[in-house]
Amino acid sequence: MAGRRYKRKKKVSAFEDLYRWFLDVPVFAPMVVAAAVFAICALVLPASLHIYTGGWEQLGWILAALILIIGAGAQVGKVARRRLVASTHTLDDIAQRPWQDFERLMAEVFKLDGWAVSVVGTSARGRGDGGVDLILRRPGEAVAVQCKRVRGRVGVEKVRELQGALADFGALRGIFVTLGDFTQEAHDFATRRGMELITGPALVRMLPAAAAPSTEPEIPAPTCPTCGSPMLIRRSQRHGAFWGCDDYPHCHGWRTTDGPVPLPTPPAAKSDVGH
Repeated sequence: MAGRRYKRKKKVSAFEDLYRWFLDVPVFAPMVVAAAVFAICALVLPASLHIYTGGWEQLGWILAALILIIGAGAQVGKVARRRLVASTHTLDDIAQRPWQDFERLMAEVFKLDGWAVSVVGTSARGRGDGGVDLILRRPGEAVAVQCKRVRGRVGVEKVRELQGALADFGALRGIFVTLGDFTQEAHDFATRRGMELITGPALVRMLPAAAAPSTEPEIPAPTCPTCGSPMLIRRSQRHGAFWGCDDYPHCHGWRTTDGPVPLPTPPAAKSDVGH
C-alpha cells in the first residue's frame, strides 16, 4: 500500500525509557542515576528554593528506590536476552518460541553487530507497529527493521508497507527479516528501493550461537544396542546430550555419551543437534 502514512508512536513513560536505557548501559549506571536524583532532591532543590523540609529528602528516597528497582529489572532483562541469543541455533528454535522473542532476538543480534537498537514494535508496548519493529542507529545512519516470523514467502505488500513507514521513523532505508523467503516481486521492489531482505538461511548465519565453532571433539557415532541402526546425538531437558536411535520413535534404543551402556528408560528427545 504505497503512499500510506503511519502515525508516530505515542510517547512512552519516562520510566519505560529509563528501563530501555538501562538495558544498554553498564550495571552500575542505575546506582549513579539514583544517587544523582537523590542529591538533587535532598540537597540542590532545597538550597535553590530556600525550602528546607523533610519532604524533598523523602521524595529523593522514593525516586532513588524506583530507579534502583527499574535498574534491577533491566539487569534481569539483560540476562534473559543473552540466554535467548545463546540458546538460538536454528530456525526451528525461533519458530517454537513466542513471536515477541523474534523481535528481541533480532534486536540483540543487531546490537552485537554494532548498532544502537530501539524496539518500537509490538513486543515493546503490545500495540501495532506500523510496519516497523526495530530502529537501528549508527552515526549518520538510521535503519528501520521489520521482523516477520513466518516460514512461507513474504509478498511485496509487506515490503511496501515497510518502505512507506521509513519517513515516519526518520529511517533512510529498511531491512526486512523473515524465517522463510520473499516473492520475486518483493525482491525486485527491494532492489529498486535499496532495501535489504534477509531470508531464513541468511538469518541463521547471523546467529552468534550458530556461527560459533564447536569446541567439542568429534565422537564416532555408535550403533543402536537394540536394532543396530546408526545413532544421532539428541538432547532432553532432564538428561542433556545422549545417543538416540536414528529409527526413533519406532526404536527407543539409546546410549550415554560417556560409554556404550544403555540406560533402562529412554528420555524424551526434543530435537536432533544440528537440525
